[in-house]
Amino acid sequence: MRYFLPLLIVAIALPVMAKAEMTAEQKKEVEALVHQYILDNGAVLIESVNKYQAKQEEEANKDSAAKASVFLKTLKDEKNLALAGNAKGDVTLVEFFDYNCGYCKKAFEEIQSLVKDDKNVKIVLYDMPILGPSSLEISKWALASKKQGKYFEFHTALMLHNGEKDEATLKKLAGDAGLDAEKLAKDKADPALEEEIKKHIETAQSLGFSGTPGFLINDNVFRGYIPYDVIKQTIKSEREKASSKK
Repeated sequence: MRYFLPLLIVAIALPVMAKAEMTAEQKKEVEALVHQYILDNGAVLIESVNKYQAKQEEEANKDSAAKASVFLKTLKDEKNLALAGNAKGDVTLVEFFDYNCGYCKKAFEEIQSLVKDDKNVKIVLYDMPILGPSSLEISKWALASKKQGKYFEFHTALMLHNGEKDEATLKKLAGDAGLDAEKLAKDKADPALEEEIKKHIETAQSLGFSGTPGFLINDNVFRGYIPYDVIKQTIKSEREKASSKK
């Protein structure tokens, strides 16, 4: 604090002094003073900036958590969600992902483990195709698979596949996942799917996600990949919180 106050005074005084009538020599003296202060107190400046950034992040997280809480309530009324796990689970995990995202593929390993290990978690999968036209096209195929009741099977095939996902590959993956590939190719042309994807992206952005993956575990917001132990611990904490309210 003893360093921050002089710095604050200098920061406020400089614009005022710049407008005041000063000789060239006086301006040089002030600039030298500020320059020397920065050299002498660089660590303090960095600490101050870090604290400011941490506070900004904390405020952003509070805002995102509040929005997440509202969003989760709206999910209860959604009838056409892309789901995995237990549709009536006591904890909801939402993942925002892109099929061409390497970290999303890594995160899918955690989703698979969660489906296997915890039979009481509702998992909602929200396409967020932000990595180009290919991502958008794959998302249409994936969401169209809901009409055949094989979404998670196809989602799994897409996430596990490495390499190009052209139409021939998508049809093969669909067939391997138990879908009618030709019907799927027709269904993916439904304009409603683009509207659904647009809504997904808008929702993600409103929650503060600018990249993939992004996660909500109830109203806990995580930007980026999170390991399985963090997922499990957060779910455990949410259950303890719910239990304490009973």
